[in-house]
Amino acid sequence: MFVVINCLKLFFVVRIAGTTVLKNQIRLEKDNDYFKAVGDTDELNACLGLAREYCGADMPTLSSQLVEIQSRLLDIGSVRRILLSICSDVSMFSCR
Repeated sequence: MFVVINCLKLFFVVRIAGTTVLKNQIRLEKDNDYFKAVGDTDELNACLGLAREYCGADMPTLSSQLVEIQSRLLDIGSVRRILLSICSDVSMFSCR
């Protein structure tokens, strides 16, 4: 069974058996460090957005610093996606 997921214009075709084939035909295990990095980065960005909302107008300096950090996280995400789209050596995406 295959499921198609659209995530920021990076298309994943997910095979329920435990691997994922990316748009560039690279196949990775679902527990690959690349996907862990994607999830961790996105969760951190979401938490920072929530913290920024709680800062509001009371802490403008902290709020602007959080905006800057979120911007850098999005930059990291873009570079990560570009590297994966041009790389054929899957081993570079694993720390094991």
